[in-house]
Amino acid sequence: MKTKVTRKEARKHLEQFHLAVELVKVIKHFFPDLARLLKQTEDPRNQSYITYPNVILLMTRILSSIFYISSMRKTSQKFN
Repeated sequence: MKTKVTRKEARKHLEQFHLAVELVKVIKHFFPDLARLLKQTEDPRNQSYITYPNVILLMTRILSSIFYISSMRKTSQKFN
């Protein structure tokens, strides 16, 4: 059973989306080659066990450092 999203919740989600868009703009402006550089890093993990690409994990850690999130568990809680 789906619950209906209230206007207040919709506004909050929209604000978070706009914040994410602005963050992407800042990263692309100040660090235009960041994604390319992260993609070039070698991934030592066994390829058959990989769920998330290396670039996603690295960017998640960078963002969690920017937002002062100390652990991956807290990162998951904040970003989800």
